[in-house]
Amino acid sequence: MITAVLVHNPFVWYSPETWLYALIRRLTGSKWNHAVLWFTIEGQDLVCDANFHGVVIKNRKGLYSNLKREIAVLDIPTTQHESVLYGRIFEAVGTKYDFGVYGRYLTKKNKNNKRLYCFELLGRIFTEQFDSSKFLTGKDFEKYIKYYIKY
Repeated sequence: MITAVLVHNPFVWYSPETWLYALIRRLTGSKWNHAVLWFTIEGQDLVCDANFHGVVIKNRKGLYSNLKREIAVLDIPTTQHESVLYGRIFEAVGTKYDFGVYGRYLTKKNKNNKRLYCFELLGRIFTEQFDSSKFLTGKDFEKYIKYYIKY
């Protein structure tokens, strides 16, 4: 099963990466600063993440141990077979990160390019629910929140 997840990392003054998270929330007007996909293959809990290194798949074990955070688990309806969704995920792996997204947070305009940022990754996987020409933020996914997890 593929699960879409929103992430809220709280601001911690001595952790510079959290400054970026706070800036993203401020510019988008959303509680959520990041989004990932969780899934299991052959007993391994994995995460697909669009981060500064591009779209990557990594082991989920210990991933959330360094900071306290809130996770919103989403239930996004889809008519697509799970194999189609997995195909979209693996097709996205290796795509470069879209650093231009930070400028678009200010303009709210989406530029159709071959790079991805985290919310756009979710939009590409669940294409039936999201307009790929629209600039996506955490707010666009809030109506699909099923439950919360606090770490």
